Amino acid sequence: MDERMTPNNTVTLETDELILRSLSIDDTEDLFPILSDRSLLRYLFSASETIEEARKLVKTISGYDRKWATWFVARLKKSGAVCGSFMYFSADIVNKHGSIAYVLLPEFGRRGLANQAVQALIRHMFLDLGFNRIEAEVEKENVRSKAVVAKLGFTREADCLRQRVFLAGEYRDVEMHSLIREDWDRYGN
Repeated sequence: MDERMTPNNTVTLETDELILRSLSIDDTEDLFPILSDRSLLRYLFSASETIEEARKLVKTISGYDRKWATWFVARLKKSGAVCGSFMYFSADIVNKHGSIAYVLLPEFGRRGLANQAVQALIRHMFLDLGFNRIEAEVEKENVRSKAVVAKLGFTREADCLRQRVFLAGEYRDVEMHSLIREDWDRYGN
């Protein structure tokens, strides 16, 4: 396990256009446009109504032990603007797998930024953390997210995990997609 995986250290990942840094309480105001947008978060979790609610959420998440979960803030290298958030969670250190989730502000869409950020997250999970399997649960209607995981080599393993997630007061079905380390190694990391 990489020494960057201690709760008190910041983890930073880079792509051609982005810097992804592990979340801190100082990111709350910059993230508020994401954390308060119901339509943007409809596939992840409930939106924060106030900056205080967002601050509580960020404080909780930024306090997670990085071995189990890390939420990254994605900023454009050129401007420093927050464009999205990418995370891994539910890490199973014994069996070496975990899940990913991500959200990109609409104004930064269709530029390949989600692909860059998820690829950096995958590289970190496989190379730095020693994972063997990465999972993405994607709702059937989330066409853009399905396109991201397909482009990055994930395999759709299940068409419907019934009532797998509880969001906005209802249970929802998801598809299960996965990427295995040997496939990632073979097909071009």
